[in-house]
Amino acid sequence: MSVENQTILVIDDDSGVRMLLDKFLSKEGYKVVLATSGHDGLILSNHEKMDVVLLDLSLGDMTGVEIAKAIRARYGHSLKIIGITAYSHDTIKMYYPEAFDVFNDFCFKPFSHRDLIELIKKT
Repeated sequence: MSVENQTILVIDDDSGVRMLLDKFLSKEGYKVVLATSGHDGLILSNHEKMDVVLLDLSLGDMTGVEIAKAIRARYGHSLKIIGITAYSHDTIKMYYPEAFDVFNDFCFKPFSHRDLIELIKKT
């Protein structure tokens, strides 16, 4: 599937991160849908056809793991879910061990645009 036909749902409560990802991913040719909270992300995931979800692990209203579990329950493992986090791999293991069951991979902040694109294409 070409990039132009792929939709990425970004769920992040940080407006700066959302705008940066929107600008960068749109420039790369992806259709980007933005959600400002976990609740909004779940609503959008029910109404939009997505190929990839970029999901912050720590949101104000829900954890990224809770959201990923709900999305997985609906779409199974055919949908790519990438966690975006400032937590280390070890911190995720300690506090969110179930995250490794619901996320395809993680993008650790700060990240480069090239690394994120490679992760989206790989996952």
